[in-house]
Amino acid sequence: MRTDAYDENGIGIRTDVTRRYGRTTSLVQGSYVTVGATLDLTQTQELDPDDLNPLGRDLLIGGLLGAFALDRTNDPLNPRSGWRSDVRAEPTLIVGETNLPYLKLQGQGSIYFPFESGRTVAAGRLRLGSILNGQIPQLPASRRFYAGGGGSVRGFGYQDVGPKLDDGTPQGGASLIETSVELRRQLTKTWEVAAFVDAGAVGSDPAIDFQDVSIGAGIGVRYHLSFGPVRVDVAAPVTKRQGGAPFYIYVSIGQSF
Repeated sequence: MRTDAYDENGIGIRTDVTRRYGRTTSLVQGSYVTVGATLDLTQTQELDPDDLNPLGRDLLIGGLLGAFALDRTNDPLNPRSGWRSDVRAEPTLIVGETNLPYLKLQGQGSIYFPFESGRTVAAGRLRLGSILNGQIPQLPASRRFYAGGGGSVRGFGYQDVGPKLDDGTPQGGASLIETSVELRRQLTKTWEVAAFVDAGAVGSDPAIDFQDVSIGAGIGVRYHLSFGPVRVDVAAPVTKRQGGAPFYIYVSIGQSF
């Protein structure tokens, strides 16, 4: 994997088991419990934040996963009413050139309010994350939180939200907050328009940092196919960031949340 923040090569074994609870007559609504385990042998290449020299680490990373999700929406790709939430915990142990146990916690919730006979939907989303005992730079770059992009904070590039090194490389962090508000208006059976505001911040400490929040806003169109919408969003940063583009275009399948 190659990103602006790091390069990572390796092999891994992952297994997850998900159990669904709820009414069998509903294909969407229900509660879900997931347990899993991972074992990765990786070689990461990142920049040392102190002197910006390349830093390579050979690591063995083992982790467990526990997650619980509730879905009370009417559609997985195009929700127009209801709400959904999920929380997950990932205890992890890293050994090798870095030895570090940590606990990664994440939670996300979204809610959808239809009005005007369902032709208009107001939607909101909140995501929080924290890595306990995950201090920078001991925490490998590939295991940190990042924000920015089409599924995160629109108006910014991928991994472009949060602290950066002196040369502009995304540093990532040990805490995360993201929030979005979106108003969707159905014009015809197949076409829909949307206006949105996204915000997010990445912090270097496990405590969530509200000091350096990045905000983006924009508009988009959706073309509905039989399985879900094709989404095109255009967004610009409200809080300017040095070196960033004046606007970004995102294309994807399904609503942003």
